[in-house]
Amino acid sequence: MLLSPSRSLVVGLAILCLVGTSPLAAQGTPAGTYHTRTVTLELTATGQARFSNSLAPLIVASYSVVGDSITFRDESGPAACPSGTGRYLWRLVAESLQFRLLSDPCEGRRTALATAWTRGPRPGPTVAELSRVVVTAQRQVEDVQRAPVSITVLSADVLRDAGVTRPQDLTYLTPGMQVGGLEGGNAMVYLRGVGNFAGNSLQDPTVTFNFDGVYIARQTSTSGLYYDLERIEVLKGPQGTLYGRNATGGAVNIVPRRPVLGEYTGEMAAEYGENNTLRMDGSLNVPLGDRAAVRVAGQRARHDAYMSDGTDDQNDWAGRVSGRFDVNEALALHVVTDYYDQAGLGVGATPLALGVDNRFGVSGPESGAYYGTQNVLIAGRTWPQLPGEQRANNHHWGVSGTMDWHTALGGLTVVSASRGSHRDGIGSSSGNLVTVAEHSRQNSVEARLASTPLARLETLVGAFYFDEEIRTPDGEFFRPWNLFNFSQQRPQLGVTSNAVFGRATWHVTDRFRTTLGARYTHESKYLDGTFESYQKVCLPLPATKCPTAQQFPFVIQTPPVVIPAGRDSASQLNADGTTTQGFRIVSHETAQFSRTTWRAALEYDVAAHALLYASYETGFKSGGFFFSNDAEVYQPEYVGAFTLGLKSRLFEDRVQANVELFDWGYKDQQVSKISIDSHGASNLRTENVGRATIRGVEATLEYAPLANTHLSADVQYLDAVYDSYSFRSPTKPPSGCQVSSAPPFLVDCSGRHAPYSPTWTHNLEAVQLLPLQRRGSLTAQARAHHQSETLVGQDFRAEQLQQGYWIVDGSLTLATENKRHSIAVFGQNLTDQTVMSNTFFIPFGAFPVGVLRPPRTLGVRVLERC
Repeated sequence: MLLSPSRSLVVGLAILCLVGTSPLAAQGTPAGTYHTRTVTLELTATGQARFSNSLAPLIVASYSVVGDSITFRDESGPAACPSGTGRYLWRLVAESLQFRLLSDPCEGRRTALATAWTRGPRPGPTVAELSRVVVTAQRQVEDVQRAPVSITVLSADVLRDAGVTRPQDLTYLTPGMQVGGLEGGNAMVYLRGVGNFAGNSLQDPTVTFNFDGVYIARQTSTSGLYYDLERIEVLKGPQGTLYGRNATGGAVNIVPRRPVLGEYTGEMAAEYGENNTLRMDGSLNVPLGDRAAVRVAGQRARHDAYMSDGTDDQNDWAGRVSGRFDVNEALALHVVTDYYDQAGLGVGATPLALGVDNRFGVSGPESGAYYGTQNVLIAGRTWPQLPGEQRANNHHWGVSGTMDWHTALGGLTVVSASRGSHRDGIGSSSGNLVTVAEHSRQNSVEARLASTPLARLETLVGAFYFDEEIRTPDGEFFRPWNLFNFSQQRPQLGVTSNAVFGRATWHVTDRFRTTLGARYTHESKYLDGTFESYQKVCLPLPATKCPTAQQFPFVIQTPPVVIPAGRDSASQLNADGTTTQGFRIVSHETAQFSRTTWRAALEYDVAAHALLYASYETGFKSGGFFFSNDAEVYQPEYVGAFTLGLKSRLFEDRVQANVELFDWGYKDQQVSKISIDSHGASNLRTENVGRATIRGVEATLEYAPLANTHLSADVQYLDAVYDSYSFRSPTKPPSGCQVSSAPPFLVDCSGRHAPYSPTWTHNLEAVQLLPLQRRGSLTAQARAHHQSETLVGQDFRAEQLQQGYWIVDGSLTLATENKRHSIAVFGQNLTDQTVMSNTFFIPFGAFPVGVLRPPRTLGVRVLERC
């Protein structure tokens, strides 16, 4: 009998748990093997070491280094070890400080640095203190409270409790972040008002995603990664030096768990809820001798449709295999391969005129009846029923290899990767019926050398290479829902990007540091292909009626009108009284873009646990192309961001209080929107618009009043306003801004609040753990997200305003004392709020459609660890 992948994972986990606890397994881990731990460690010039420990906020020790051996003498006062010194072999490899235990009178206390502390509702059972969070956002291992950057860190527990399986699910967890879903598995990401509608491959995203240190070029490939993770790091603001490409709004680092040497471990989580929601994910870690290990992980995520026409469903499979091999004491290799399959019907939309609470899908009978009352302006008749042809059949994969080599010059890290995707689907979330048939692949190599710390200077230098090619052999169709107009494009496009970067930190004193960094980027882009547009028009417009006009067939085998060679247009008269017009564009475009971006920062340790910092950093995103009978090239965009922040720990690590002021200038923003060109062709047009000023403050507070109580609040105030925002359109757009009376129409939105930029955002959380007499615990958790009124569309229309709302989640978790077994009941969006994530106006019609966030989901979750 064959087992399904999910059942096979369960069986494999059970076998591993039995094997991993057997005497034979114990013999497979000989004494003296490496214990790989991610820790926060500070070695001062005075010979003092300070590093985090799960039993106390800090351990303070004196240390000495002889060759590859480091000796610590515990000097942490009453918490010190009773006698003697601990001696370890050690090395720093990329994200890990690795120890080999030689002797430890603390009875393994320092080897208890086994957990990488991450933000999450899991306070220690006996000590009222907050956990430590370790990040690698600055390409080095450090406590997040010591990192002078704007960052939100989401732990694996937080991600699981929130049911995160796609980028859209991060919206409620990260103040300032707005993510909406699109057809073809695409996502539209904004951070503090910086972002764009990258609706097809001709537009680049503005917020970059990185998986295990690998840059992901397309946001269509950012799903299927949210399982078996250490954490997610969301960096807010331009990351122009260490990340560079397309990180003008920020960067999202998805950090998976890596194989661990010498440990047999496994984990399996399964949940079931409303709408036939099923989520299963599991992982196995198996050591292969003393110096190698392999880790296997997978996920199954599905739910029924949220919309009446069967759309807004989920049917995903994902898997990952990673391996680790320590060649010797100085060289370590890490390899990852992953695969993601997306099926179902994909993201749906609803006509806003019918009320969003009904969740009527656009191809359902209710929507069809509504369309039948609306006139198609160009065709002289009412709209026909939209065919229910949506589908998603997308495949994504990747492989990467990382080398960490400790050399005499410092730590050398090289990351080489290749990723690809095949997308095949039809979607309707953006106001068009969009047929996507796209093949893409990308290759990248990044090398970084972090110097061995000198007396007062730390340096990091690196180089980055990236190339991408996208082909559409079967073409991409864009059809307004009236089916009297359609456009087909067959682009082949690509980019080559090269960059060099560096950063230096000078320790002016033991408490004051300065940092300078810069990055030079050069990109070459090309576009080859054709764009054809056809429409049936009832002439003369707009008064003529053609009540029997026939729309184009859904499946088009041959062009409705033949455009002769050497010409760019043709037309013919039809029997139903309409005229078919055809237009052709042939593009052979190339362009090059270069820019130097930089960062300057100051840091000052106000106290032992208080960091004051100020920084200014720039970012840029290169220009590109789009198909149009009008202008086809758009220019780069630029962001400059000033940040002033304070990070502090108070009252013996029971309180963490952080505050950040930010002031950004956003110049020549690339705005993409569905429009109609001067020939009547429906296209996705990208233009540079003016300048925006983005100012605000974000404050976070975490408090552990008791050993088993955790409270947190994250509040952001955002004022994002366009100082200037204007563009010209060959046809009159359905805009809520000032529009001139004659073509080309001047659209002026200056002074307007930027889309996807709520003025107020609040994230609140409370966790209470109740110890049980039979050596277990019951944990109650409540989480709330609020944001004020938000414009969720690019047209500045009143219909696109999402009113302020609260989303409340909660759970009760019963766990054994060792946390190996737990069961939870949970509720997401408990008050069943209907929330729009993004909206679009339909071409040739003055009514909008909206994409909605998930409704209420109640369910149960089981977690097993071994």
